[in-house]
Amino acid sequence: MPPAPLKMAEMRASLSHASLRVALAVAGLAGLSAACTAMLAFRIQETGSARYAFLTWNLMLAWTPVGASLVGGALLRTRRSALAVLALPVAGIWLLFLPNAPYLATDLIHLGPSPLIPLWYDAAMLAMYGGLGVLLGLMSLLLMHRSVALYTGRAGGWLFAAVTLVLTAFGVYLGRFQRLNSWEVFSSPTVVLQEVWTHLSDPLAYSRALEFTALVTLLLATAYLALHGVDLRVRSVRLGADTHAGGLGRPLCCPHETAVGGKRWPWWTPGSRRTTCSRESGSAAR
Repeated sequence: MPPAPLKMAEMRASLSHASLRVALAVAGLAGLSAACTAMLAFRIQETGSARYAFLTWNLMLAWTPVGASLVGGALLRTRRSALAVLALPVAGIWLLFLPNAPYLATDLIHLGPSPLIPLWYDAAMLAMYGGLGVLLGLMSLLLMHRSVALYTGRAGGWLFAAVTLVLTAFGVYLGRFQRLNSWEVFSSPTVVLQEVWTHLSDPLAYSRALEFTALVTLLLATAYLALHGVDLRVRSVRLGADTHAGGLGRPLCCPHETAVGGKRWPWWTPGSRRTTCSRESGSAAR
């Protein structure tokens, strides 16, 4: 068993790598946001029309759950119970504003011909905004998923993610078709509760809501599984590089790579220097 200082060093390195991945992801999304904003600014300058100016506000709302997930995750990982309790209201705000992120994809319904600019430009701009919104929402869910799984385990984390995706899809429906806003929970809570209860009390009477929620849930779940798979692969490669390669920072070709003479050799190293993997060594010993 590794000594305690080594364990702590590995934990600190793991947290450092995780923070770096999150920082790079946020930086990438910020770059995409800047590109979208530049496209919108160019359109306004060329046409003199503020037809799509509302996208700026919608994009700001889409970033809200990302910020909330970063704050909530940090509070959940703290060792101070007083601060961890604050994660609950932050998580509530995150869930409340989360539908605003994939909602950006529905702004494609505003696409229409204009004599002032090619249709393909508007289509590309709206598609970029929509894709960015979906990425922002799924990234924030991934961060919250990790934090919740620390407390509830793997099954609890996936249950949390599944329920969140359904609620998010329903929230997108309420925003697009019922024209409800997230902040109306505070400004007009009675109206929001009445609208939600009307749909939930008799879902078959609102078939469009049911179909839309099911379809958006399926699309978001598919995209989230893909994102989660990529994240899991990146983390496993990083973990393998740290634990099996002595912190050399390179991915392994075999998870059973062993060391001889203070060096690490993958199983495919030719010649007399080759070190067989631990499975082969164990089989030979038996």
